[in-house]
Amino acid sequence: MNTFITVFIASFKTFLRDRLMLFFAIMFPLVFALMFGFIFGGQTYDASTIRIGILKDNTELQEVVTKDKRFTVIEYENKDILYSEVDKGKLNAGIIFADDILELLLNRNALMRMPALRNNLTDLAVKLGKKPEVREMGIKVEAIPIVGGKIQSEYLSYLIPGVIAISLLTGMFTALEIFLGYKKRGIIKTITTTAANPSSFVLGSISGRILTSTLISILLLLLLIVIFRLHYEINWPLFLITTFLGSLMMFSFGTLISLFFTNYEAANGFANILMTLMFFLSGVYFPLEFLPRTFRTIGMVLPAYHLAITLRMALGVDKLIINYIYSVFGFIILATIVTFFIAQRRVFRIE
Repeated sequence: MNTFITVFIASFKTFLRDRLMLFFAIMFPLVFALMFGFIFGGQTYDASTIRIGILKDNTELQEVVTKDKRFTVIEYENKDILYSEVDKGKLNAGIIFADDILELLLNRNALMRMPALRNNLTDLAVKLGKKPEVREMGIKVEAIPIVGGKIQSEYLSYLIPGVIAISLLTGMFTALEIFLGYKKRGIIKTITTTAANPSSFVLGSISGRILTSTLISILLLLLLIVIFRLHYEINWPLFLITTFLGSLMMFSFGTLISLFFTNYEAANGFANILMTLMFFLSGVYFPLEFLPRTFRTIGMVLPAYHLAITLRMALGVDKLIINYIYSVFGFIILATIVTFFIAQRRVFRIE
């Protein structure tokens, strides 16, 4: 027990002092979340960049739109003038609220220049509690939101759980550090001379890093909720269990990588390639449906894909499917048990 506690504390402190690891765990996913969020999530704070036209007699709409600092609002007497101004590109968009329908008039050129414009305008429909009807200058599209989870989610709501899943990828590097990094620095040889219990050493090392990963996941979630002003229906027990088991799964993944490499730098390079693949092929920053079939198949095999789905369920973005959660958690627990026995033997066989 003394070995476990000592290694646990040391592992926790080492992770916090490792600037590179902290960067990949916090800053890297945070920077990507901010970049994708502000580009595609509909967030902008320069009121002069989005010129919106509305009709003077839409009083209920006026109250909502004029309070939104993202828009410069211009009022028009009738629909014909409003249509014309949007068509000529003098307005980025027009909004008409009549017969309980919010009609969004979007200029295609404006959409190309400002891809977040549609989401900005759809936000207004959510605030008004109405169903938006989109007209892209002659093409009518009726947008009917379908709420799969407890909340009506937009792109940002979809993005954040994936970002947290990506932050858990540091578990791979934890395994490589224990099995190959410790060997390179002679730590394993030193510990071997003390007759330390392999199980206590491995468990202590894993537990310290997992605690750090869980705390970082909570920090990331709270930071991004504040930054993007999001609302989630959070199932905290499920969220905490998912982050805990997610860290274990990534550790197991790293353990498997360490079995095929004897060189620490080579293993790290391979892990970085895998992490890059998970970034773009796991449906984290955009749905897998956007990818060709071959890449979709690869993405669905990657662990980050299933972690992201489970986290969306925990945050209320996706509908809670108990059987899916049981299957994911069962696989993680089984993989962890197998890799734990591999780990405790491998650590002290390395030398």
